[in-house]
Amino acid sequence: MIGICLLGFLLSLMLCYQMDGSGEQRTEDNSLKRVSFRVFAEDTGYTVKVWEKEPGMYCVFLPSCAALSEIHLEGNPQSCLEFAGKTFHAGDKLEGISLDQEYKVSFYNAGVRTEGVLVFMAAKNLPMIYINMRSGSLEMVDSDKEYKESGYIRVVSANGKELYAGGIKKLTGRGNTSWEVPKKSYAVELDNTASIFGMRERKRWILTANYYDGSYLRNWLGFQIAKASGLRGAVNGVFADLYIDGEYRGLYQLTERIEAEPGYLMEIDYPERALEEENVLYLKNGQPIVLHSPEKVVQGQKDMLEERFVQIEETLSAPNYIYEETGKNIFDFLDEESFALMYLLEELFMNLDMGVTSQYLYWSGEEGDLLYDGPVWDLDNSMGRTNYSDDGLVLDQCDLSSNLMARCYVRLWGNDRFREDIGKIWGERVLPSLLKAEGEIDVCIKQLLPSIVMDQCRWPEPRSVIMTGADLETNINYLKEYLEKRRIFLNSVFMEKSQEIYKEREQQAMALPALREIACNTEDEEVREDLKDAGFSIMGYHGEFCLSVALIILGIMFLADRKRNHS
Repeated sequence: MIGICLLGFLLSLMLCYQMDGSGEQRTEDNSLKRVSFRVFAEDTGYTVKVWEKEPGMYCVFLPSCAALSEIHLEGNPQSCLEFAGKTFHAGDKLEGISLDQEYKVSFYNAGVRTEGVLVFMAAKNLPMIYINMRSGSLEMVDSDKEYKESGYIRVVSANGKELYAGGIKKLTGRGNTSWEVPKKSYAVELDNTASIFGMRERKRWILTANYYDGSYLRNWLGFQIAKASGLRGAVNGVFADLYIDGEYRGLYQLTERIEAEPGYLMEIDYPERALEEENVLYLKNGQPIVLHSPEKVVQGQKDMLEERFVQIEETLSAPNYIYEETGKNIFDFLDEESFALMYLLEELFMNLDMGVTSQYLYWSGEEGDLLYDGPVWDLDNSMGRTNYSDDGLVLDQCDLSSNLMARCYVRLWGNDRFREDIGKIWGERVLPSLLKAEGEIDVCIKQLLPSIVMDQCRWPEPRSVIMTGADLETNINYLKEYLEKRRIFLNSVFMEKSQEIYKEREQQAMALPALREIACNTEDEEVREDLKDAGFSIMGYHGEFCLSVALIILGIMFLADRKRNHS
């Protein structure tokens, strides 16, 4: 009897498993979404799936390396595709394809005919990153940022040459607010260390979606200017079209992951985010410093880092910038150049995250070595995409009672050496780098434009609460105008009116507000997690796992029931 009941339960479970999230039973999809093509680059084939833009309208996004004369239909041998007056079966090569032309097509599969409109689009002059996931789908990763999955990656140049191929140890989601958007960013750890696109050898890489940035260029500009200005540790990034399991995912930026080895890589972050981290150092006002490396940190190391930050804070606060116990000055603790350069870049970019999150520091851990500021990172909320006024200094517009990095920069302004540094570094390094980058914007956009068109077709949703719905041209012009206006303003601050401004800054450095404790606001986060837990469904994204467990339990109970009946 028990076995019969369990069998009924199994059948019910399997029936549920065949239903989608709305409770409707799944049926075989015979639409054009089932169609895929095989494209070739230097005799290597890559699957490119059809994407449904809207009901009845479908797109094929081709990489730069795909030869239009070598596109073959994939799929079931019994299915066929009719368009341009011809019938194509699996393996057939398409002929006479034109880009950006709407083709009326008919797809026959399992005795069902589907009609629609098909458009072929193609990138130009950009490399391709082609990833195959172990499961054959990105669904599990996209449903859970912490989920890890292995796979295989190929990196192909715009002209079809394979630049790198190898295994992926794990691919995971990346980002915080950026993780909540449809086009997601990812972290990739390779099986082996590799140099990709001539960048530094890494095992770990970042695939940045740049979803919030309507110009696509802010991270690229920031990295270019930082590197050209000589910022130590500045990261590199290269634009590429991303395909995962044959599906076009959009225009991405493959970026080096920030690393500081050997030594300590630290990030100033929100308190509520720091709760999710294992290695966290808390300063006296409650500001968390997340320790990203080394991976394992013992209490003794935390104590040493705490002591170093206490020494730095006391030295910064001293009227003469001298640590009383040892007689060391502030630049016996801080790297003078990196702090001056990072401050200038923060002012140039007007980075909303400065001193709040994604603010990196690194130190070797050796007693005589210096603490370094940087590199720049995560610049989608910068360069006019903030609530700061671009005709004022950032230090006058952020909360000096709790933002420790802003307080540090303000105090350093009161130091004669630091004031000389920022004037010299601005005129000799940052300003020329900025002018060069401004001159490269149009060239970069021209190269990216075909991929941007595909990306916007693939991800048509509004990108941001700032300038929502603005087109590419508007976004680019807005960015150019911001950079020009900001350059003129900062030039007046650091070059033309420097003596007058420096006197004001010196006074500000001597009159900082009292330090305020940072509160950890976890209520909203906890509510979201509670709702998430309450809404967990056995047949959600992890349905395959749950079904397997149910089958095992059912099998054990069924065998036990039979044994009792026989005995």
